[in-house]
Amino acid sequence: MGRRLAPEVVYRIRVRIEAGEEVSAIAEAIDVSRPTVYKIRLNLDLYDEPYALASLVQGRLRLLLAYQELVSLILLGVEFLLTCCR
Repeated sequence: MGRRLAPEVVYRIRVRIEAGEEVSAIAEAIDVSRPTVYKIRLNLDLYDEPYALASLVQGRLRLLLAYQELVSLILLGVEFLLTCCR
């Protein structure tokens, strides 16, 4: 994942998007990639912010819950102790 753009660059992109300018024209004028402009435009549509909010869960969900991980680690420890200390 790339880093965030400078606030003044994001502001310039936001102003041009709100003015209805084409994505390719914005990308060329501000010297950013087209996918960056598309992503910022999508985030503005969804969240009214150029970047997704930090409180939103991003990525895949965990396979195991916290207590399931704890139980599996305990069982692994017990299994190890039973096999090595015979």
